[in-house]
Amino acid sequence: VARLSPGSSFDFFKKLLLQHCIQRPPFSVGVFSHQDLQEVQNYAMNTFFRHYKLYQYVYVTHQVLIVKQRRPLLLSVPAPAPLSEDLPEIEEDEEVLHLLSDPQ
Repeated sequence: VARLSPGSSFDFFKKLLLQHCIQRPPFSVGVFSHQDLQEVQNYAMNTFFRHYKLYQYVYVTHQVLIVKQRRPLLLSVPAPAPLSEDLPEIEEDEEVLHLLSDPQ
């Protein structure tokens, strides 16, 4: 069942109320007069439709969402190779070493 907005719910209410104000059997039965229609409509507007969202919150069932967290399935991962094996060999220049070790 879809939830009705306050405007569409009031329109549906007026449609049902009008069906009970006009005598056209079997489609509608004239139970209310025009004055009764105005009074019922004003009463419903000042009581029920003024607090429509409150009634909707209280009487419409809420869906409960259950979230479960699971650990990912880990397969055996090979150990990474040591970094020293993957680095290229760097030849040390004696002049660079001398400058680094003897600051002026």
